Amino acid sequence: MASGSDRSPINRSCDHCRRRKVKCDSTSPCSNCHISKLLCSYAVPPKKRGPKFRTRSGHQGRTPQEPSPAQETTRHPVSPPEQQETNPSISPTSALSSNIAPSPHFQTFEQPQERFEGPQNGIRPSLISIHEHLVSSIGEVLPHLPMEKIVESCLDLYMQYLFPLMPLIHEASARNYLALLRPEAYVSQTVDSPYWVDTAEHLDTGTRDLSSIRHFTLLTAFCADTAFVLPSDLFPWGHLIASHFLRASRQALNLYHDMDIEDPDSTSLIIRYLHTNSTHAAGKTRVSWHLLGECLRLAQEMRLYDSTSLDGLDPVEAQLLQNIFWQLYTGDKSAALLNDRPFALHQFNIRKLISLPHSLPGGHSLLDTRRSPNSELFESQLMTGFHKCQEIWNLAFELLLSLQRIEQSGPTPQSPLLTPEEKSKITEAYLRYLSTLDDLPMWYRNPVTFEATPNKDQVYRNRCFSAQRANLQVTYHCLKLIILDAFSGLGLSPLLGVMDDALMITLRKIEIAQDMINFLQEVPFESLQANGEPCVEKIRQVGANLLQIMQTIGNAQIAGRAELYFTTLLDILTKLDSKASDSLHQARG
Repeated sequence: MASGSDRSPINRSCDHCRRRKVKCDSTSPCSNCHISKLLCSYAVPPKKRGPKFRTRSGHQGRTPQEPSPAQETTRHPVSPPEQQETNPSISPTSALSSNIAPSPHFQTFEQPQERFEGPQNGIRPSLISIHEHLVSSIGEVLPHLPMEKIVESCLDLYMQYLFPLMPLIHEASARNYLALLRPEAYVSQTVDSPYWVDTAEHLDTGTRDLSSIRHFTLLTAFCADTAFVLPSDLFPWGHLIASHFLRASRQALNLYHDMDIEDPDSTSLIIRYLHTNSTHAAGKTRVSWHLLGECLRLAQEMRLYDSTSLDGLDPVEAQLLQNIFWQLYTGDKSAALLNDRPFALHQFNIRKLISLPHSLPGGHSLLDTRRSPNSELFESQLMTGFHKCQEIWNLAFELLLSLQRIEQSGPTPQSPLLTPEEKSKITEAYLRYLSTLDDLPMWYRNPVTFEATPNKDQVYRNRCFSAQRANLQVTYHCLKLIILDAFSGLGLSPLLGVMDDALMITLRKIEIAQDMINFLQEVPFESLQANGEPCVEKIRQVGANLLQIMQTIGNAQIAGRAELYFTTLLDILTKLDSKASDSLHQARG
């Protein structure tokens, strides 16, 4: 083949351009391949013109003119993705085209249809088909952006905005896996990484098959979650690619679904959790709940609540399993308290104490410390916020669980009997909840501004800390209101320091709403956006309480104050482009 300087004309499009469905200038190499640093290939026979042949009975599938995925591949060496120095002060999408108008509606995703029964059937043809359809679909909506740049942008955005909230990825490995999603990925690939599996050479060897497709499914799940969760302000073309990555990831998981349940690892949980997030952000709450339920059951079967379940595991695998368990623990409590779902991960359900620690001694770093601005200290700071969130949920849950026991043990649900000792325990537990944010480190306590320092690394870190701070504060105020609502409903608000009087309880609820609003107006708005639909649900809970006060309170002054705060929350929800704001608008009438 001619060198890049000798670009002789050819009378047909190269395979790479045909797969991406972009115009090929028929030089050798063509402009598209030259930019992507690829070698043009011409292995795919040109399609014949005219009507297609009918498929014979018993041989359904491709027509004679349609080459199979295996026929469309040719082998060329692909170098691993280079470690590039990123500028943390610049959005990962800033260097890309941002002129595409965002749409408020995501494209619908298809349900996976194929089922993989075992390695003896071979998964390569199906995986290649999924991969080619993904590349083709992305090429149609973003024809001028290389696939590898799109995936790299998804990963950069995840690390900046979502990793602080969901530390579920080993960054160095993920960046090596990026080659799996390149258009030429299933031609040939070699990546120098201890976690890499060469899919081109080992796709027919059982466990290698499983490892390879898990990596593909995980990467596409991360891309889907990032594209669905982050708004257009942070990810201008995310809405164009979200459904395509989610469909590819779910179809790929479906290829090895049964095998994955029989032999699960950290990816089994993380992939399903990311699918849960994506479908939730897409407005499919029932699908999201079903996927979360499967994830919770799998965590129970893996006995992750038991600290001994991590014995003998690779340090990276153990760290990821620990993090996903506590992420699921929080998700379980959130679904129960915010959406009235039953609890799953609790000692009463699993009939054993949860002995898994929040942090492993000498835990393995998940950030790639070779890349700026990452460091072990920075990751340790992020994990402080991650574990503090678990603490908030756990304290609130224990308070509400004690209330449930009281309600069930009383002579009637409305008149529970409490001993002085029980009252004292509840009050002490509530005081612990109130003080849970008092010991926050300085990097969470001080309001952060992104332009306050010229240090680019610190700007990046401040964004991460601010996203965590938004999560902690919004969660704290929301659960504080839920606790007050539950205790006052049984006439037990005095245990929380509030007189058992409807007017006093209402005033305290309005104060909690005011505290949340003050924070929402102070924190950088992109920090709220990064928290996605879970943040929206918590704000909606407070808004629903204010709406109830407006409709039931007889005091005009209090009703007016509640309406003022309700309108403010409604404006914030509208800016967050949330479906919750629509429901509150309708409820308000």
